[in-house]
Amino acid sequence: MSDSRSLNAKSIKLISFIQTQEGQYRDVKRSQQAVEQALDRLTSDTKNILFNVATLSDRSNSLNRNFDQFERRADTSAIAFSDRLGSLQSRFEELRGDSSRHTTDVNEIWRKYFEAFDQSLREITAADGPLERILMGVRRLTNLSRAEHLEINDKIKALEIGSAEIERIVDTSIKTSMVQVRNRMARHVTDTVLEGTKQTEILLQLLPRLKDVEKLLPSTGGYAMDAQALLHLVNLLEARKPKFILELGGGTSTIWMGHICRQFGTKIISVDHLEDYLDATRAAVIRHGLEDIVDCRHAPLEKIVVDGREYDWYSKTGFSGIDGIDFLLIDGPPESTGPEARYPAVPVLSELLAPEALIVLDDTHRGTEKNILISWKENANNLRIVDSGVSRLGVLEKF
Repeated sequence: MSDSRSLNAKSIKLISFIQTQEGQYRDVKRSQQAVEQALDRLTSDTKNILFNVATLSDRSNSLNRNFDQFERRADTSAIAFSDRLGSLQSRFEELRGDSSRHTTDVNEIWRKYFEAFDQSLREITAADGPLERILMGVRRLTNLSRAEHLEINDKIKALEIGSAEIERIVDTSIKTSMVQVRNRMARHVTDTVLEGTKQTEILLQLLPRLKDVEKLLPSTGGYAMDAQALLHLVNLLEARKPKFILELGGGTSTIWMGHICRQFGTKIISVDHLEDYLDATRAAVIRHGLEDIVDCRHAPLEKIVVDGREYDWYSKTGFSGIDGIDFLLIDGPPESTGPEARYPAVPVLSELLAPEALIVLDDTHRGTEKNILISWKENANNLRIVDSGVSRLGVLEKF
């Protein structure tokens, strides 16, 4: 009887213990679910970071391919790049801190659980008979819980290792990209300084040619001719002293030619397809008092077929009354109007060229214009290339 009461008391105590453990186990499972949710968020954030790394890498490649555009946005892009890097590094620190805190919380829960469980087991180890089967079940539950706990720890450690590796890759990638950009910037600044020095030296040679000009001269470079091309143009004009110049695409060169050619009694007709540009050139002509030398004409683009190909080129209305051109300067239409947009000039105007006329094509530092110059020479039996490599101007002479 006494043994039965003792057994019942121990059974009640064990049942109470198991119920307590079930409650604790549910708490642990909830904690485990919270950790798994945190791991899911961490995984999602890691994927976002990888996407951001790929975006930064693409942007770096884009900067390298389009450095001219980057130059105009260099300061803004560098600040944004630095801010983004700082944001990524901060996010990594947050993720690492979250992971560490969750790991510590789970470990602490499990530690308390196992301590309480082991203590309870020690208190009832004297039990035998039916209690042994109950204890075996409890031990199986405990082993399962331990295995789940170890699995969670392994996942957390693996994710921490992965996060560290991602951080290393990101850091290396960004540092490499920044070094490349910095080197490109250094080379560009050096080239810009050298080019600026060269253009300044050339302008010092040019300006004495216009010593009597008091008006502000139009700027060089950009879409306009640079100083080296202008000096080359002035040298050609002074050597040839042309009587009639036809210019396709006016601007800076129109004003410089007007001042240089005043002494030769030259007549200049400047043609443009855009009225806004033509008005700006005409206003500059008036400001410099060159109306008696320069005639600005509007010739909108129209479809024309030359050598079996269709082009958008100047309307023939812009060339009325023209003949005996001894200096043809071609600086239009722009390449944005179509492939090899300037090719029609020589085939269309060849009959209007004077004997020994000069044909000057701007922008032959570009492949398209260089090919056009070669095509003109190869398609005609009375043209030869002269003054090759002096500037970005390509020069043909009729013979």
